[in-house]
Amino acid sequence: MKRIIATHINPDLDALAACWLIKRYWNEWGDAEIKFVPAGSLYTGSKGEEVVHVDTGGGEFDHHQAGGVGRLSSAAELVFKKRVKTIKWLKDTEKEALRRMIQVITEIDNFRELTWPGASEDRYDFGLHEIVNAWSGMYADDSQRVVAMGFAALDAVLVVFKNKVRAEGQIKEKGWEFESKWGKGLAIESGNSYIEHLAQKMGYVVVVRRHPKKGFVRITARWDKDVDLTEVYERLKNKDPRATWFLHASKCMVLNGARSNPKMTATKLSLEEVVGEISEKLI
Repeated sequence: MKRIIATHINPDLDALAACWLIKRYWNEWGDAEIKFVPAGSLYTGSKGEEVVHVDTGGGEFDHHQAGGVGRLSSAAELVFKKRVKTIKWLKDTEKEALRRMIQVITEIDNFRELTWPGASEDRYDFGLHEIVNAWSGMYADDSQRVVAMGFAALDAVLVVFKNKVRAEGQIKEKGWEFESKWGKGLAIESGNSYIEHLAQKMGYVVVVRRHPKKGFVRITARWDKDVDLTEVYERLKNKDPRATWFLHASKCMVLNGARSNPKMTATKLSLEEVVGEISEKLI
């Protein structure tokens, strides 16, 4: 039987996310074809087709009839809660990442981003929902192109959210705090680079992350705390001259290993030794 996902022409982020969830997570629906109809309409299928409507048609996954006063909903939320949330093989990390993604999409689909702090600021115009709206105008006669680009973007956003969920758990379970002359620091063994920015957003002034397999070390610090890692950089170079050390122009990063330079040599220093050059001698 041929499977069809029907949604509205010029799909918005919610419609894209609902289709994406079905294609990515429903058994046997990965190869389903997406068809487009005017908003509110039904797709008239033919014999031998199994059709699911999302964000249109008034069916199970059309939230325009499913809500109520004070109840936020979206097509993506309906698909997630009814068909994805209960999947047993889905790992908890991915399920939580999806839940949080869908929560944001639902807010946007119900115009709640209008009340976000600084809602009119330019930074929000980099948001995926604004980009999708632009694509729908740029490629108004090619909704399949919007779907392809939207799916790729959602795949990437899922990676970000999974890294964030993992980072939160790893900071709590594996991170340990230290004091520097600039303020509280966090040290951790992890291959998750998202930890660095998240920890700084959480209030840590200095973050030291060592990759447990590759041995690379990254020291990052908040730019707004008058941190200057030059002395730390010199100490580490003297302690392990064989390793590749790079002091960023901001003086807020000392890098030993970066995706942009795979030829860097990892340090032999342990995480504790690196932290010792920051905490014990600079308090």
